[in-house]
Amino acid sequence: VAHRLLQEGEALRVVSRTPGAVADLVSSGAQFVEGNLLDEGWMDEALEGVSGIVISAQALFPPSRRNAPRLVEVQGPQRLLSRARALGTEPSVVHLSAFGAGPDAEGYFGLKFEMERWLRGSGLRWTSVRPTVFIENHLLVLVCEPLRSGRPAPFFGAGGTPLNWVSAADVAEVVLASLRRPAGGVLSVGGPDVMSRVEAMEVAAAVLGTVPRTRHLPLLPLRVTRSLARSL
Repeated sequence: VAHRLLQEGEALRVVSRTPGAVADLVSSGAQFVEGNLLDEGWMDEALEGVSGIVISAQALFPPSRRNAPRLVEVQGPQRLLSRARALGTEPSVVHLSAFGAGPDAEGYFGLKFEMERWLRGSGLRWTSVRPTVFIENHLLVLVCEPLRSGRPAPFFGAGGTPLNWVSAADVAEVVLASLRRPAGGVLSVGGPDVMSRVEAMEVAAAVLGTVPRTRHLPLLPLRVTRSLARSL
């Protein structure tokens, strides 16, 4: 999203707690404000003159007192957007949610829905975008990188659950369109293919010309992490 905005000549301000993570954007012309959703001192500088805000921060892994999911996913964005209104700024807002968010969801997906519900009553011009499973993260990084180096790909559980896969580039197009014309609701974004993680790995291995190998991890650590995330 940020690269596309810069390519189109838009003025862009990026906020990150890690300057190095956005160095390429700054070198391409973006303004930079160092900020953390757990704090508020940076918000006025970041909000000055903005016409749109994309909220994409997440605190799913690893949850801790300084990376607490509720603070980052819900309370921090609420403080930021409330401050925008207090300053008289009325930006269009795009919130990156997740496919699976809903009133009965728990943990990470429950927090995404909680933020969506707050936006619905905020009076702001907003859109929540719910992407399915990102190819870039869940396949190219978590699966392909180990296979490329001759290591087995790590899987929690059997990896046989059917999933819809989407490219970050396609999600970015929806985010950009939503910035310009807020839908005032929720948009789910998916791709054309439904495959399990094992099936996706087999496709990737064929492209890489390597033998697919997996290392199945126990589900208990993942469940503990989810429980910890709910408690923070």
